[in-house]
Amino acid sequence: MKRTKMTIIGEYNEDGYVVMMADGKVLHSAGANAVDSHAPGRDVSLATIRRWCIKTGKEIAKEIGAVWCGAERKEYKSSGFRTSVRNTGVGRKRTVTKQ
Repeated sequence: MKRTKMTIIGEYNEDGYVVMMADGKVLHSAGANAVDSHAPGRDVSLATIRRWCIKTGKEIAKEIGAVWCGAERKEYKSSGFRTSVRNTGVGRKRTVTKQ
């Protein structure tokens, strides 16, 4: 019987990023402020947050022997949050909606 590997994904937005298992268990999170991002005295761009999310996710996946499936941008709405549809890097797309 073939054993399936754990799957790691990332989500990011202007406020920071989260790296988690596909089942939602958070493994790492960081904000976009100077203390969390180690970027004192300047605002952090969305592109930089995305790069950090991907880099951290790949490092964690390698450490625990999991599969990195990519990062997607999360957009907040006033009545909860909605994750925009993005390619996760393995040929699948996913949408998450919470109220």
